[in-house]
Amino acid sequence: MIKDKISDYIFHTTFDSSVTNITDKIFGIDINWQTHEWQDNWGEYVSSDNVKVVWRSQLDIGSEIFDVLEKYIKKYFSYIDNDQFKDGGLRNISDIRFNKYNSNSLMKPHIDHIRNLFDGEQKGIPILSMVGLLNDDFIGGEFLLCGNDMKLKKNSLLIWPSNFMYPHEVMPIKEGTRYSFVAWCW
Repeated sequence: MIKDKISDYIFHTTFDSSVTNITDKIFGIDINWQTHEWQDNWGEYVSSDNVKVVWRSQLDIGSEIFDVLEKYIKKYFSYIDNDQFKDGGLRNISDIRFNKYNSNSLMKPHIDHIRNLFDGEQKGIPILSMVGLLNDDFIGGEFLLCGNDMKLKKNSLLIWPSNFMYPHEVMPIKEGTRYSFVAWCW
């Protein structure tokens, strides 16, 4: 069944303690946060000093989070009523990237047609984007998707299509530190 509006394909839920138990570990370990770097539409690398990142594979966090996210991906396909993918039609989930936004940092408007997920051996096109918010004890940092404030709270999870119809951004952090994770499926 085809939905009527692009908002019909945005799934907003709260993840359960199985995710929180895993992701809360990042608050208790010493992390070497790196500068966020990505490829622009022309394949050139761009970096942003204001957002710091670290990948799950660089941390002492096991792969069990992938099983949990797979459960939510299946819920997403049930939510949009797509029989083709309900039973796990997407087989790949990227490594999970944790983001740290300090005061005055932001993520500019962009879409997730990400080329640097793929290294020549791993090939594909992102189909779904996922964002999980790990804390909400900061001011600012609203997550806008298609121009709408998604009103994320701690443990919120968003899943949506990774295409040009879903621009998104993180507004500037006014006070505190915002932690989130992102991942993509294909």
